[in-house]
Amino acid sequence: MDEIKEQLISIISNCLNGNSENSFKFDDDEITELGKFAARHDLEHFIGYGISKGFIDTSEEKRNYYTNRMYSVAVRMERIDYEFNAICSLLEANSVHFIPLKGSVIKNYYPERWMRTSCDIDILVNEEDIERAISAINSEDRFTVGKRRYHDISLVSKNKINIELHFSIKEDMDNIDALLKDAWEYAVPKENHRFYMHMTPEFFMFHIYAHASYHFLHGGCGIRTLIDVYLLEKSFGYDKHILDGMLEKTGILFFRDELRLLSEVWFGGKVHNELTRVMQDFIFSGGVYGSLKNRLAINGCDKTPVGYFWERVWAPYDTMKKAYPVLNKHKYLLPLCQIKRWLGFIFSSRHKARVNEIKAFNSFEAEKKEKTDYMLKGLKLKGD
Repeated sequence: MDEIKEQLISIISNCLNGNSENSFKFDDDEITELGKFAARHDLEHFIGYGISKGFIDTSEEKRNYYTNRMYSVAVRMERIDYEFNAICSLLEANSVHFIPLKGSVIKNYYPERWMRTSCDIDILVNEEDIERAISAINSEDRFTVGKRRYHDISLVSKNKINIELHFSIKEDMDNIDALLKDAWEYAVPKENHRFYMHMTPEFFMFHIYAHASYHFLHGGCGIRTLIDVYLLEKSFGYDKHILDGMLEKTGILFFRDELRLLSEVWFGGKVHNELTRVMQDFIFSGGVYGSLKNRLAINGCDKTPVGYFWERVWAPYDTMKKAYPVLNKHKYLLPLCQIKRWLGFIFSSRHKARVNEIKAFNSFEAEKKEKTDYMLKGLKLKGD
């Protein structure tokens, strides 16, 4: 299986770098395993692209399957791109300042824009403009508007395209939120526009690494994040000293260094170190947004099964105050909030998920916990 994973990385490297000298031949079983792993990271289309470029050889049935998957992805991303452009026009016309986020920008640095898949469209607006933004986007009543969440409101179109309308890009992590809260201070108008804004290059790169660190600490990021990093570092111009200052200030400079190195190992011919090998295994074991097992390993790498169990039963104050904001002013209500939390588990299906979580944690081998602990300390995401 490790060989299959490394072959997928080599295929993606070929696609990104325009290299077709490295060729691959797979029988049906091999390419099926390759496809399963690629699908976990939403990367099947790279197999189809490799087939179309002639450096992947397999049976006719599998050639047809993966080229069709590629075309399907291309059509899906074109539809999302069309919706994105329409939304930008509506916000501009209604005098709503907005900033496209993440994939909406990164796609421009891929060999083909449709290669950069995404399940939604992320756009940031000022919090005081959120209702005007919703009204502008939903002027023809094409969207179902969801509930307000931690930093966004979801709008789903009738053809199932999801818009995440952000009023904040904070991640509920104090270190990176200290800078993410100031996003609008780093916004400048796009050329020939008044309300269409974009981030300064340094802040955009900071947001990419900050968002990746959030996902890394909540179950891992997928291979796609490393593709983004490789292509942006290769082609996206920014002031290194300004970006490094942002990353150092927020405590993720070492994380950036190793994540960037791993992207260059995979797609740029650099050599692994011990830490990037552990990171690779961690990323491979997850999917697009990591996995439950990875999240449990992150949260419990220094805990015994009994200690983890009791922490899940009696959640710490810092965890509880996020779920029950009243605790910020009235800490004495913590026991009552704990009881309410327990009742919520008992009288819903969530208790089954928690039982499965505890079972998964108890099944971890000591080696996985040790490797996870080593990785977090090496990336300076955890103290010694």
